[in-house]
Amino acid sequence: MIDLIANNIAFLTISLFFSVAHARKLEDTMRSLPAELQVKIFECLDHIHDLLNCSVVCKFFYVVVRDSITLQYRIQLAIDGVSETEDASEDSIEVERLRILLDRRRRWSTLSPLKKSTITFPSHRPWSYSDGVLCYVRDNHLLHYVITVVQLPSLSGGGSSYDIWITGLSSVPLALTHDPTQDLLALLTVTPIPASFDKHAVFIEMRSLRTGEKIRSPGLTPLCFIRENTMNPELHRPRIFQDYLAVLSQKNDGPVTYSATDFAFLTPKILLLAQPDRSGQIEVLTPRQFLQDSPQHHHGFVHLLSLQLPRRSPNFYLDTMTITCEPTPASLEQCSFSDAAVNAGIISVACAVLDYRHGSRIVNFVFHARTIFRALAAHNLLSPAIHIPKKAIAVPWSEWGPDACRGFLIDPWMEDICAIYGTRVVLGRRDSEDDPLPRGPQVFDFNVHRHMTVAAPDPPHAELVTAPTLLLEEPGFEDPVETALPYAAIDIPNADAYCGYRLDGQRLLAMKPRPDDDDAEQEVDVFVF
Repeated sequence: MIDLIANNIAFLTISLFFSVAHARKLEDTMRSLPAELQVKIFECLDHIHDLLNCSVVCKFFYVVVRDSITLQYRIQLAIDGVSETEDASEDSIEVERLRILLDRRRRWSTLSPLKKSTITFPSHRPWSYSDGVLCYVRDNHLLHYVITVVQLPSLSGGGSSYDIWITGLSSVPLALTHDPTQDLLALLTVTPIPASFDKHAVFIEMRSLRTGEKIRSPGLTPLCFIRENTMNPELHRPRIFQDYLAVLSQKNDGPVTYSATDFAFLTPKILLLAQPDRSGQIEVLTPRQFLQDSPQHHHGFVHLLSLQLPRRSPNFYLDTMTITCEPTPASLEQCSFSDAAVNAGIISVACAVLDYRHGSRIVNFVFHARTIFRALAAHNLLSPAIHIPKKAIAVPWSEWGPDACRGFLIDPWMEDICAIYGTRVVLGRRDSEDDPLPRGPQVFDFNVHRHMTVAAPDPPHAELVTAPTLLLEEPGFEDPVETALPYAAIDIPNADAYCGYRLDGQRLLAMKPRPDDDDAEQEVDVFVF
């Protein structure tokens, strides 16, 4: 009887669940099923061998599995022989059947690169990457600029590219950002102010990513602000998130350089700023309501609270910080935060550490987005009735970090190469043959969801999940940092050829070294997982 039920569910899975809305319904259904029934469904789907050429099954895994972090790790939990609802023992029939499936599952797993393509673009011109789309300024003429838009390949199909012509700019774009889901392209240009020695006007142009035409909206006024000595493109980083455009603008005469900080939108109402000052902290901000006054207004965000990182030892300091957020539903702002709530996206914070004794290293912290919401709720800072604090609220590491956050060490030694996104991170080259990590860069996929919900995690059973990576005996923190994180390693083919990386949910962008020449081309290999 259970085989018949599983076969019917598997058939409906392949036949009906194509939209994201249906995927969410399926996710809820899958989560409530007994472990034995889940195993049977996986077996029913497993007999289809040519996943890449079967559009229906590709649609299933792309929409349902890859857009649902919870479902991905629910499957991984079952494969590891762990069932939160059924308490399946290690020697149960379900566990044995899942172990048999493990090897055959590798063809659609995230543990090996499936496809590669190579793209090149002028490295001395501005470029941006977001949501699988790469944009770069390819050429410029007297009256227009040519921007190439590249849709990178995915599991469901190959890539494509097209050119758009941008006219009406006062100067060459200094920086750009884009949002493919909204057909938006934002370009930053800088123009010297007459009769001013060191002040420049920074203009933000909004264009269509599809056509390059100006976006004409009654609510979109010309955007401009004044800065001193702003001709360096690294002083500005624009980002679009739904209805908001944010520009991180750093004065180059300040005590800290631009690269020290980074920011990311968690939801349209929550922006996270990684600030390495002192021992480091994650500042939580919310944008003010749309202001009708001067477009030069510089205070569009309100500081709500700060999550402090572990106290550092006197022998090292944080040099730079990078932060990324996986997509997080805005509805989680109103959830009850119960233990049964769906895990939200993963927040990753990488800290470059300069140690006077051991040299440089990178410490990466990962935690669930729900940690932010719980901290806001504890201080009555969740919408719709947000009470703006009169002074900054600092949440010490001891109140949120040990239970909610996990950290691990990236020790690049000779090559400082690192990229993070969600549960994945690129670890750099190791210096010793005796190190527990393999030589050469790899992508590590950390099983965060499983090991951030229990105090003493069970040992992993799947052969693809290896031993945890641990911080050194002297990690440089005075506060305790939990580090137990099983991971699965992804080999990077020909890793010695690359000098830097970018990650997103599906792809690894591997950057090749280029000659130090204004006309040099940047070559990038794109791997799809």
